[in-house]
Amino acid sequence: MNFIERLIGWLRLPFDSLFSENGYLGAIWHESGRNQSLMLGLPSILFAIVGVLLLAFAQFGVSGNLEAKYKSWLQLSANRKEELSKELQRIIKMKLASQQTQQNTTIDDLIPADDQLRVDLKKAQEEERVYLQKLNSINPTENEYLFRLAKVTIGSAISPVDSDLGLAMMKRIAPTSEPGYLPAHLYLADYHALMSNREPARVKDHIKQLTRHLNLILVREPNHDVALKRLSLIYYQQGKYREAYPLFYRLFENDPQNFKPVVDINDRLKRTSENMPILRVATDYLTRRLREVSHDDDERTTLLKQICDCYRIQDRHEDCEKLLLSEKEIYSQSQEDASRLLWVEKLLASNYLSWSLRFRGEDLELETKRLEFMKKAYFYDPKNAEGLRMLTRMATSSNPSIAKQAIEIYDAEKQEVRPALVINELGIFALSRSDYDEALKLFQQAMKASPRNPEILNNLAYTYLKCSNPKPKDSLSYINRAIRFTPASRINTYRTNFLDTRARAYMQLGQYTSAIADLTHAWNDRKDNVEIVQAIIDCYEAAQLDGADIWRQRLDQLKQKQQAELLEQQNQSNENQQGALASPDKNSIELIGR
Repeated sequence: MNFIERLIGWLRLPFDSLFSENGYLGAIWHESGRNQSLMLGLPSILFAIVGVLLLAFAQFGVSGNLEAKYKSWLQLSANRKEELSKELQRIIKMKLASQQTQQNTTIDDLIPADDQLRVDLKKAQEEERVYLQKLNSINPTENEYLFRLAKVTIGSAISPVDSDLGLAMMKRIAPTSEPGYLPAHLYLADYHALMSNREPARVKDHIKQLTRHLNLILVREPNHDVALKRLSLIYYQQGKYREAYPLFYRLFENDPQNFKPVVDINDRLKRTSENMPILRVATDYLTRRLREVSHDDDERTTLLKQICDCYRIQDRHEDCEKLLLSEKEIYSQSQEDASRLLWVEKLLASNYLSWSLRFRGEDLELETKRLEFMKKAYFYDPKNAEGLRMLTRMATSSNPSIAKQAIEIYDAEKQEVRPALVINELGIFALSRSDYDEALKLFQQAMKASPRNPEILNNLAYTYLKCSNPKPKDSLSYINRAIRFTPASRINTYRTNFLDTRARAYMQLGQYTSAIADLTHAWNDRKDNVEIVQAIIDCYEAAQLDGADIWRQRLDQLKQKQQAELLEQQNQSNENQQGALASPDKNSIELIGR
């Protein structure tokens, strides 16, 4: 037997094992006529199975090719849309900056709907939507297709029905019951954050949904940076510092540059001792990064500011000054570093202003020392609005010598152009003199210079209640604007004063129930404030509501507590005076010796 015959035998072996008389299928063939009929139809069955498989593979191949083609076309369309969008935004910015626009200008006023750029952009958006629809029909399990389709549907929505359709798509891949597609959860979180501002009546529901989506992201990815930052900020805004702290701390562990919120919450929770190790870690990390970054790297300016913040919180102003002066010397050597030199000088000014706060008090020596640092700050940054505000306040000092020195540095009354903060400070001084009409005029000027400054708006609202012609409706309008424009990071700083002002406006309008609600919130922040408690009692009495008795009891307790504290301070002062007479200090001994 030659090689060819053996090869044919090997190839026939599987067939013979099945169809020979002793093979498996052969035995079935010889068993009965029925089995023979079955065997006769077997080739047709096999051919049918093979055909179905071939069609399935062909369909898979066609679908795969179609998906690849549509993805390629989608990318081209998306790139085109992005280019057109950037060009549209560039033109809008140019026109807004040209001073030819009015406050309520719309996009149609700037660029007509039939402009070729907007027509092309709309066409690109429609192409993107069509390709995404086709891709979603080919591969409905791919969440990215449905996510992008939902975004396009919402973005190009003409009616609320279109928006609802897009949101329904988002919710399919990002349910509130379990973690879904993370980008969709983040999109829905942003949506509810936006709607919480647009729908005040449903703000609690939107915040609840927002919080839920962010928590679901963190279930899947515990260190998701964006979700951590947004959820921690929500808790912070709500005054839930203990819930916010672990989230902020996780951000700090991931990146020590996120030290500020952790330090702030520790201060609010009276845990300042826990800040030292945090600040030490942050300072070491930032200093190490500063050594690694060259002087011409833009990141260096950011690192410098953060290191200075660390130093100032630790009251290490000398170290901050030393670092910045060394940086100033380096940047002073090259004209190309002029902008960086300016930045360092601004940081120096901020450091000196912070340093000056060490020397608060009525003592002449302290105030003179404070002015020295404020003068240094003015030298390095004469346009620093906060520094000018502080100098303006010093110029109103009851000490003539201090007032004169402050005016020699900066005289607000002689300036043609004054920052809004300086005008605001002059208004506060007018309030302290009970010159409400002058204060009103100044606060109105400050508001025109800075129409979104919450502090100025609050002062204006308060003055409308105190001036010779009170206007509580105008006051309510301005204080609501102050609350709306307050940054999330500072809402807890201003909340008590703003709520108190709004409550006073409600009282003048006779809306006592609303006033009680605001005053109660304000009292929760400042439970030792007698004026707030008295105002609450006045509201209950004016509205003839039950519940004033418990507030009268609280008022009596507060007054008794304040009297006890005052008595204790007087006793302590007397003890200190007696001790001073019994044990004269070194200076008094020297004076007696002379």
